Amino acid sequence: MLLEDKKENNNKTFFLVLNAAIATSYGAFAWGVDSSSLASKRRPKILGPHMEFLASALDGKISLGCNWATWRAYVSGFLSLMVACTPNWVLEVDVEALKRLSKGLRQWNEEELALSLLGVGALVQCLQLLN
Repeated sequence: MLLEDKKENNNKTFFLVLNAAIATSYGAFAWGVDSSSLASKRRPKILGPHMEFLASALDGKISLGCNWATWRAYVSGFLSLMVACTPNWVLEVDVEALKRLSKGLRQWNEEELALSLLGVGALVQCLQLLN
């Protein structure tokens, strides 16, 4: 691979990770990080299909027209931010989609993120039951 090609791929990866951060940030501002605002009622209608899309792509059901490293950077960046910054959102994702996302992450050797994704969902549910 030429140095210019490698630099271009690094730039694309950087911008996709940045895109993941922006998507998470905009979502947090638009819908809130919890479920108390009126705007948060719209969040599952957007987040659910997006997470289903991510899971389907990880399952290989959808063919993507981008570089594998770029795709991996976006998915891991978006899910890492979601787990760390907006854990309540995890509850709004279909359990089957979470399992498929976790399985795909484990196939990428992202075991820690896969467990965090499932663990945050379980922890938030337990805390809500206690309140």
